[in-house]
Amino acid sequence: VLPEIVVAPPTNARVITTNEADAIGIAWDASPTEGVTGYRVLYGLAGGPLEGVVEVGNVGGAIIPGLTQGQSYQ
Repeated sequence: VLPEIVVAPPTNARVITTNEADAIGIAWDASPTEGVTGYRVLYGLAGGPLEGVVEVGNVGGAIIPGLTQGQSYQ
């Protein structure tokens, strides 16, 4: 049996500007858990399932492309 590993999530998530009309930028402060090698950003339309996924390395932000202006996302 493997020991349970608890990974703390990143903190201080915030929106950052992009020059793309159909994208949003997000940034965060890294997880304090040692050994984190990347992040998976899940998103979807407000009130719906989180169907979109963007996987990034051990970085402090990501650009979510292909969004529709006027729609609300979570």
